[in-house]
Amino acid sequence: MKSQNWLIRMRVCVLTLLIYVIIPNIPSVNSITPPGRYSHNANLINSKIYFLGGVDERDKLLDDFFFLDVSGGTNFDDFSFQNFLVDMENPGISWGTTVTAQESIIYLYGGLKTNSNGDWQLANHSYSIDVINSALWTEKEIPLDSGPKGRRSMTSIVDKAGIIYVFGGSNQTIDGETRGNYDTTMYKLNSVTGLWSQAPLRTLGIDNTTLPGFDYSATMLGDGKIIYIGGQLANGVYLDMNKVWSYNTLNDQWTLNQVGGEEISSRAAHSAVLALAILDTTTWTWSKPLITNPSMTRHAHTATLYKNYMIVAFGAHQQNLDSVIISNNFISILDTSNGTFKWVPSLYQSTGPNNSTSNNVTSASTNNSNERLGIIVGASAAGFVGFSILVASCVLLYRHLDQKRQLNKAMIEGHSGMTEVVRV
Repeated sequence: MKSQNWLIRMRVCVLTLLIYVIIPNIPSVNSITPPGRYSHNANLINSKIYFLGGVDERDKLLDDFFFLDVSGGTNFDDFSFQNFLVDMENPGISWGTTVTAQESIIYLYGGLKTNSNGDWQLANHSYSIDVINSALWTEKEIPLDSGPKGRRSMTSIVDKAGIIYVFGGSNQTIDGETRGNYDTTMYKLNSVTGLWSQAPLRTLGIDNTTLPGFDYSATMLGDGKIIYIGGQLANGVYLDMNKVWSYNTLNDQWTLNQVGGEEISSRAAHSAVLALAILDTTTWTWSKPLITNPSMTRHAHTATLYKNYMIVAFGAHQQNLDSVIISNNFISILDTSNGTFKWVPSLYQSTGPNNSTSNNVTSASTNNSNERLGIIVGASAAGFVGFSILVASCVLLYRHLDQKRQLNKAMIEGHSGMTEVVRV
């Protein structure tokens, strides 16, 4: 009778161990570790950020399509990348532009791709995919009489009516000998009808050769104006950060705004300087807030605003202008709540022995070990060996999971590159 009780207790212990230790912590089979990249695209739909394309530090084109689920809020240890599986080949595009319209459709235009010989060429087609209702890419040829010709390094914006605005961009390929040129036409794509159109150029007599060319950033404000910041022209001149162009989508009017406040150096593909700048579009002034936990600069990254967090993903960095480009797969998170700006590794990384989560885990492990010891003593040799193997497996699994968490932490570390936060 006593031996049966011991066996029952052991079975209960093993079952409890399986339920509370092993099963909840089995890593997802869909979890991936994407390679480092820059000049990729990112789109937020619901609580998932979808990433597409880009190139690595060897200028190898990447054609993967995956997402990061950020619905966990500040529980960044649970962040993991997962492939978005489609029933056809993904369009391998870098330096293109994407935008989300009609809630769940990602539109991709422009950029560079490689042909069958491995040579770079400008993409003259548009692509779209509905990530909620289908898993198929739709490819359409862009009409040359109303749509933009092949371009790269521009940003597209969509308004509340589903009209997509595409401006500028360069026609230079990677191995091109010239810097190329850019188009000063504002192109519009109606995401409902699929029709392209061109807006008239209205600059109130201001020299339109200073309009943003490529490698700029673009942000839609609540009043229907698009703010274009930074970038460069075809001759390699960087635009003055104290002169910011805005485009009114209601009347197709361009306006050049003189910006005061802090001095912000000119830049493109923002950025390679250790700073974060805020543009107040009410007073048209720049400011540089104090940033907590600064670490690595980067450029050609993406920045996605989710609730109070700006999530900066991937990008490239250089030690200096003459050094090689190094791509990375880091995810950095900026907390913009309460009027403060803080990179937030403290929210998901252990801060030392006083960390409450670490203490709870250690305490629970100690108590469970004591209880198991009372059950194991007096058991048969075969039962002891079997249980020891199970415990050893749990330890190995825990170590594997701990290594996975450490990898996630390394991929979500602090960032301090130049990215605009437009205050409206």
